[in-house]
Amino acid sequence: MYTNFHGEKDISHLHLDEILRTKYFPDYDYKGVFIEVGSFDPIVISNSFHFEKNGWDVYCFEANTLLMII
Repeated sequence: MYTNFHGEKDISHLHLDEILRTKYFPDYDYKGVFIEVGSFDPIVISNSFHFEKNGWDVYCFEANTLLMII
């Protein structure tokens, strides 16, 4: 089980992936599909990386090629 969070922080200083996990998907045995549009960085500020590390199918899309990390 991967318990680190990387998502952007909201005004309460919680990571968005942490909010999604605790409010909507608290069962770590559940595996879903996560589609992130406007993903920018796939790890450092990712709202989906936590779920990918826990076995979810994750698809990240970033349309702005100038933001892509090489």
